[in-house]
Amino acid sequence: MAITTPTFSNGAAISATDLNTAISEIETYVSALGNGQLSRDAGITSEKLQDRYGVWTLPVTLLGPSAENTTDPLDLANMDMFVCPTNTSADTSNPSGTLLQRVYPEIPSSKRTYLVSVSLFATEMQTDTDNPVVWVYHNGTLLSGGGATFTNRGPWYLRNASPFAAPLVAMQTGDYIEFHLGRSGSSGTPDIRGLSATLTFKSELSA
Repeated sequence: MAITTPTFSNGAAISATDLNTAISEIETYVSALGNGQLSRDAGITSEKLQDRYGVWTLPVTLLGPSAENTTDPLDLANMDMFVCPTNTSADTSNPSGTLLQRVYPEIPSSKRTYLVSVSLFATEMQTDTDNPVVWVYHNGTLLSGGGATFTNRGPWYLRNASPFAAPLVAMQTGDYIEFHLGRSGSSGTPDIRGLSATLTFKSELSA
């Protein structure tokens, strides 16, 4: 949109109608301001102007550095790994089946909050025909589709193509995130250790 308010010559009288027209056109122009009216060099998009959120993260330990049951000092060169459960899908009805961890993030009061992404990393993993798989749930609803299949240590990300513009899910007080561990098939015995997750959130800022 182009502002079409006429210019005035020296000594010309400016009426209230002229001022109202100018103000109205400026208001309309500013309201319609979008990416096309902002310089690419400015580093500012209309989404950023509207996205008044702060970002925070929550680290979660899912499996310890070793499966050893000993009081001896840890031997970092010879750590025992955890054998992945035989399940090829999450067992949400049995807490001793595939469940690794359930976390209840503290959501800021009266502020819209969204889960932006989940990142996963393992200190060590081992493929044995099949691979370790991690499934992520929000309040019992699967977020990760077929799960994160660990063909290497990672990191593995659960997020949308534009994670901050299109977060995974809205969060409210009392919501929880669950992590489940299994394997990609029933032929091998994959192992893993030192498994951790980082939850990234964005919360609405104060006006």
